[in-house]
Amino acid sequence: LSILIRGDNDHCRLLCGDLLIVLTVREETGLHGARAMDKRMLKADFGFALDGGSVDVILNAAPTQVNLQAEIVGRAAHAGTHPEDGINAIKVASEAIAGMKLGRIDHETTANIGIIKGGIATNIVPEKVKIKGEARSHDRKKLKNQIVHMQTMLKKACAKNKAKLYIEIKEAYSSFRISKNDKVLQLVSASLKKLKLRPEVKPSGGGSDANIFNARGIKTLILGVGGHNLHSPKEHLNIKEMELALKLLMEVITENARRND
Repeated sequence: LSILIRGDNDHCRLLCGDLLIVLTVREETGLHGARAMDKRMLKADFGFALDGGSVDVILNAAPTQVNLQAEIVGRAAHAGTHPEDGINAIKVASEAIAGMKLGRIDHETTANIGIIKGGIATNIVPEKVKIKGEARSHDRKKLKNQIVHMQTMLKKACAKNKAKLYIEIKEAYSSFRISKNDKVLQLVSASLKKLKLRPEVKPSGGGSDANIFNARGIKTLILGVGGHNLHSPKEHLNIKEMELALKLLMEVITENARRND
């Protein structure tokens, strides 16, 4: 959903110029809403993606993410009477995963296996298992090396245990980086200082709708609205920070209008 607010509209009481508000869906599961938007509707000089994090932090870069999906096919057998006739797909997957470098690989690269599904019953040597994982990096060469490494561990484990392997690799989104000297970033920094906050500029390890919008030619920074401990049982939103984020956006809008007046 996109909403266009024009600066000359009687209902717009602020000197703000034209504003395009974009509400997307399914961001967490793969930026599907942003990706599905009609490119013709995205007409803006720059933008901001609101996400978790502190209000005084400006995220000016985000990595490329590549997804890995693999299916390992072994051979089913009765687990109690003749387990030696089977090839345990879960065991093969475990060997492969145990050999992978996962977590934080370096300051630009991360990798994770997040889903593993397989097996039917405890008395059956599992024939099939599916695993899903990912790798991210701000450096494409490092990202390629990590994905190759993960594939190699899968291939070695399957070859050792005489299991079949089917792999699918797909890029989810591409990286972006906006210079600290860019006028959009300077605009946010100046607005933060007016709110007596000290701007901190750093890259993000996660992806957001900003990846999609930057890929479409609209410089988009990621701004925090007070969400913390994301993707954990302790995830929470600080209401005072959220209110401060609103003040920041209002200041950015009015400051940009003053600069373009």
